[in-house]
Amino acid sequence: MQPIDWVIVGGESGPDARPMHPAWARSLRDQAVAAQVPFHFKQWGEWGPAPFVVRVCDPKVGWQGTDAELAEAKKQSEAAGATHVHTGNYYVKDGRTMWHIHEIGHKPWSLERVALSDGMEPIRRWGKKAAGRVLDGRIWDEQPRRVTT
Repeated sequence: MQPIDWVIVGGESGPDARPMHPAWARSLRDQAVAAQVPFHFKQWGEWGPAPFVVRVCDPKVGWQGTDAELAEAKKQSEAAGATHVHTGNYYVKDGRTMWHIHEIGHKPWSLERVALSDGMEPIRRWGKKAAGRVLDGRIWDEQPRRVTT
């Protein structure tokens, strides 16, 4: 069996794109690094990670601004925060893998958002370009060494 020379990872894009669980990308990266195999993270795809909680104020203090400022802060929070949670669980329907993706009922600024269960990852449908290709704060562009003969 031939050794693996390069690991390239990318999420799906397009109207029917399914989200990639962020832990999968991290696991593949970690395995590649441990095996000293170059790792290239191409893209998140249509869906990408997003913060689960985006507070508009310190909950202990409460909002200190005007109603208009609060409305704007909530709008910005909703534009940045997760809209869904990827559970990592799936089922098969008509031969196609369907992932359990749950829409989050509370807004990112809501005090109802406190913690996620183990294995769940906050995500949102950003669009391919906006989702980007940063994995844990870094762009992974590694390539195999070129061999000249």
